[in-house]
Amino acid sequence: MVVKTGIALPKELVNELDKLMRTLKIDNRSRIISEALRTYLDMNKALLTDEELISVITIFYSNDAAGIKVISIKHEYKDLILTSNHVDFLDRCLELLVVKGSSNKIAEFLGKLLHVNGIDRVNHIPITTATR
Repeated sequence: MVVKTGIALPKELVNELDKLMRTLKIDNRSRIISEALRTYLDMNKALLTDEELISVITIFYSNDAAGIKVISIKHEYKDLILTSNHVDFLDRCLELLVVKGSSNKIAEFLGKLLHVNGIDRVNHIPITTATR
């Protein structure tokens, strides 16, 4: 069964998607968006469990206000963070975090990061359950 839904996307994201679709010779935008959502859900389904996880989180942002907020959130969740690395790229910053903790707490941490204005991208890569 297919459910129709409407979404609003930034113009530059749609332009990139259309360019990729032409390159891949895909003419069905719904199909490629469905595949992207499946990939996103597969990458993050561990957050729907109640397990201990070890994950890598990357945060890419472009302004000082976002950086201050990222620092504040990192301090709030310092019990999750095993290691943190910060790299400057001209006017942008990349934070690379390795975290360990309950999937619920990691999901909460990610949710707070995703609400910060000025953050361009937050990626979550679950590595393993901490108990394995």
